[in-house]
Amino acid sequence: INNYNMTYKENNSLIVSGKVLRRWVRALGAKYVSSTGLVPPLSYEELLEHTHKLLNIHKLPNDISNYSSVVINNEVWKNTVASIPFERRLLLIPQCLRNPVKCKARFDGFGLICEKCGSCKIQKIQSFAEDSGYVVLIAEGIAIVKKLIEGGKVDCVIGIGCISALEKIFGEMSSHAIPGLA
Repeated sequence: INNYNMTYKENNSLIVSGKVLRRWVRALGAKYVSSTGLVPPLSYEELLEHTHKLLNIHKLPNDISNYSSVVINNEVWKNTVASIPFERRLLLIPQCLRNPVKCKARFDGFGLICEKCGSCKIQKIQSFAEDSGYVVLIAEGIAIVKKLIEGGKVDCVIGIGCISALEKIFGEMSSHAIPGLA
């Protein structure tokens, strides 16, 4: 594992660290998707199957399967997402990026309403995305995202988050064939 520059969090979940490793896995994922001709949407089971094939082909440890799944899913949806106008995209930002001590934001029925106090990175990410035309939601739960998807308010979801949060929303997006990147 040390050869792959990986680290563990307290809960024993593996974090793929190091730009070189991430770029390498993304390149392998892009090549794999291109060579297999995968087309979206992939079910969760299909995504896992292709992830394990990628890992086996390149003799990579199963510890990076979560990251590799994200890579494959992103690659499968990449061209579709690129064709969707920014104003029809939802950027999902997790509340955990806020500084809980200094944050002046308040919560409403949709999530966190950033007060742009500058105590965290949310303001910068949100401003850039909104300036590009994205719909931005700072929330943890999938209930609001589910409503936006079912209501036809967005055509794709781009999510920033930990693997467990991304896994929760994957099923909802997959069942509605909503493109998504993480």
